[in-house]
Amino acid sequence: MDYKEMLKYDDLVVQSNLDGYYTKRVKINPDDKNEDYNHRRIFVNEVVVDIDVHSRAISTHIADKIGTRLIADKLSYSDWDTSRSRHLHIFFKNLNIYPKETRNLIRKEFLKHYCRGFDEYIDFNKSSEDTMIRDFDRTHEKTGKKKTCIFQYGNWHNEMPK
Repeated sequence: MDYKEMLKYDDLVVQSNLDGYYTKRVKINPDDKNEDYNHRRIFVNEVVVDIDVHSRAISTHIADKIGTRLIADKLSYSDWDTSRSRHLHIFFKNLNIYPKETRNLIRKEFLKHYCRGFDEYIDFNKSSEDTMIRDFDRTHEKTGKKKTCIFQYGNWHNEMPK
């Protein structure tokens, strides 16, 4: 994922909970080598599938099934291991042209469609861009492990589905 591309449409807003509490959200320059945060706000052109289950086997199964659906529709995405569960990140070229409320509804419908059958494991709160998500290559506050990309399909520049 290219932050510079996402920052054409949005600020990088971050916060940390590495010390056991959430800090205030702040805007930062992505070129700064700031290691003091581990969460960021979801970008306006981003959809995040947060598989909220702490069983590696179940999380892997669900991520693989959803990934197969995304690939079948030729949607680029990346699959990230957070050390406890999985996050799939999907970016769209022009989700930003819609009003915020519409973007949030589009994300929710996207999650309902691609995550059908796994609703109980999906964090639908991530359909709002006001929500924070662990950032790429950042440390999990409980396990101390970094969020790492384990699979990537495509070129990141999806068109909005019809």
